[in-house]
Amino acid sequence: MSSLALIVPMYNPHNDWFDAVCDLITFLDSNLKNIEYSVVIVNDGSTNFDELYIEKIKKRTNKIIYFSYPKNQGKGYAIRYGLSKIKADYYIYSDIDFPFGYEVIKNMYQIFNNTSNSLIIGLRGNDYFNLLPIKRKIISLVLININFVLTGFKIHDTQAGIKGFDKVAKDILLATKTNEFLFDFEFIHICLRKKINYISINIHPRRGIKFSNFPTFVILKEIKNLIKIILKF
Repeated sequence: MSSLALIVPMYNPHNDWFDAVCDLITFLDSNLKNIEYSVVIVNDGSTNFDELYIEKIKKRTNKIIYFSYPKNQGKGYAIRYGLSKIKADYYIYSDIDFPFGYEVIKNMYQIFNNTSNSLIIGLRGNDYFNLLPIKRKIISLVLININFVLTGFKIHDTQAGIKGFDKVAKDILLATKTNEFLFDFEFIHICLRKKINYISINIHPRRGIKFSNFPTFVILKEIKNLIKIILKF
């Protein structure tokens, strides 16, 4: 069977991250039996994190691989860092609160085993956007319209926090330069330009998930990143 690596960036996670990871391991052990998989947690310079919890998880399972560095570099950097340290047939990245649940991970793995796609893009619906704070909702709507135009009306959503990809798309992701949230935008647009095979699937937020707002300085930095990426195309 094909191997799977799940890349999970982490920066100052909520208190329930430990339970979320334990629940993930339980789900994968039950639903991806006899599959060689690993969960690669990348601590992106967290300041409120106790690594003793990582040791507790490692005592329960040998599926956890943990990396850490002292300075926060951004989500894109963290994912590339984890990817550069691991090899598998297929890869999925997700936020550590697993906002779209665990079932989507199994579905992505099954899609890879039954199709010839190199990339799986999650498409968020109204049930997701209705949960967003106003700043994030506005940013998301702006990006949706920009994406729709730049991709020739093929893809409207590049920013869902979960993607699946194979070795071909992995090399593309490792070559991206954006360290913050808009690394997704850069990644997807390069994949489209290189005409790799992809599929889009609908994804939905898990019950009880809550989304925080972005600070103003983060929004300003992302606007600068967006302009830089667009100018490349």
